[in-house]
Amino acid sequence: MPAATHERFGDYELVKRLGVGGMAETFLAIRRGPAGFEQRVCLKRILATFQDDPEFIQMFLREARLSALLHHVVCGRNCAGRVTKS
Repeated sequence: MPAATHERFGDYELVKRLGVGGMAETFLAIRRGPAGFEQRVCLKRILATFQDDPEFIQMFLREARLSALLHHVVCGRNCAGRVTKS
């Protein structure tokens, strides 16, 4: 996938790929709502290789729950979710 994209992922529009590692990739993403609401986020998505691995998914969700406990000016808010194939 090129660096710039406008792919949809659930409620988010993936704007730009920020990086990719061995198990996941990160994107600059935007969630839009009524009256011009926009929320820019860094979205982390499991690579296709691991999307059907229940053990890996549980590990990914544990990481999300742990990072959701962090509250600091340099840490963003964490929202865990799942997008299923249609």
